[in-house]
Amino acid sequence: MIVGTGPGAEFGEAVRWNTDGTVTHLGTLESGKGYTVALDINDSGVVVGSGSGPDGHTHAVAWTSDGAIKDLPLLPGAVKSDRQARAVSNDGTIVGVSQNADFARTATRWTVDGEAEDLGSLPGRGGSDAYAINDNGMAVGDSTAIATRWTF
Repeated sequence: MIVGTGPGAEFGEAVRWNTDGTVTHLGTLESGKGYTVALDINDSGVVVGSGSGPDGHTHAVAWTSDGAIKDLPLLPGAVKSDRQARAVSNDGTIVGVSQNADFARTATRWTVDGEAEDLGSLPGRGGSDAYAINDNGMAVGDSTAIATRWTF
């Protein structure tokens, strides 16, 4: 299976192309309003990406293998911040980017228990972003344009 964005909703909708050639529309946070984008899928069919929320911010989202959408939480202390899920491992750990309580962009991990965790930045760097995760507990991204790896 592969994922991406296709027509639907107001401004595009996350879709999954299934192995039998059919397309599944994954929906939006506000039933048919706004947009969603799918960026990654794991072997169990969990899809991650982002979508517009009712508060006007971009929300990190995950869809279960049966297509139910879940709005991923903010980092502790953050209020109505933008966030995006970029990758999901086979155990369901998700990485991406969020704004923290100071509105700085920071690499974020969403644990399988649903907790949002700030992965931090390299010393002296202003922000960070996680782009990929493997099944060995490593994520990669950047810390203000410097390649960065996190392990957990």
